Amino acid sequence: MVGLGACVVLAAGCASVPQQPPVPTSSSQERIAPEPSGTPEPQKPNPIVEPIVMYKPVIYLYPPRTTAVSVQLDVDGEVTVTDPRPDATGTWHVIANPSGDLVEIDSGKHYPYLFWEADVRFSPDLSSGTVVQGSETRAYLSDVLAQRGLNPSEAAAFIEYWVPRMEASPYNLIRFEGDAYERVARLHVTPQPDTQIRVFMVFQPLSHPIAVRPQKLPDPPARKGFVLVEWGGTQLSGR
Repeated sequence: MVGLGACVVLAAGCASVPQQPPVPTSSSQERIAPEPSGTPEPQKPNPIVEPIVMYKPVIYLYPPRTTAVSVQLDVDGEVTVTDPRPDATGTWHVIANPSGDLVEIDSGKHYPYLFWEADVRFSPDLSSGTVVQGSETRAYLSDVLAQRGLNPSEAAAFIEYWVPRMEASPYNLIRFEGDAYERVARLHVTPQPDTQIRVFMVFQPLSHPIAVRPQKLPDPPARKGFVLVEWGGTQLSGR
């Protein structure tokens, strides 16, 4: 366990990954839960008790050639899980292959990504987002993750982890954090990636649909050069 404000340093060598076709997209509007009769009154977001748990952020590294890379994670909170475990100095030493495969230098073990979890002081803004029927969560995420810049393999791993936690809910309020997340979970990477795509989802189970402002998501950067991709999320208490 790493203490408050501590840093975990990861070292990796990587190589470029062949371009993969985007996940087919379709209009997610068709799958968003219909409003009940009448217009629901806008509701204020529930207050969030801090800290919250950031579940399974995983970091993929795709440099254009096999390269030694150091990644420093600096969070406003306490890192609780890492895999592989860092050495005594808080550094992970790995070699990344063109496929994204990471090999820990000391052990020779292979990893598909760098994994961490943390208790972090963070208050998501739930005044905007998307309300999705639980049974439609998989289809909605398939669309939006492609729009956020994940490739098919990364999106499938995200869906496999999160959908079982979401689809049993009658509805879910889903929001994707950007700058606010990156301010509390900072990555310092050497050499610096040409492209960084960090996808962090916040969701809250709902017993009934509510009215929220639609969230406008920025276009993801084009994947070029040395690419770093990260995805993770958190589940808030239901209402």
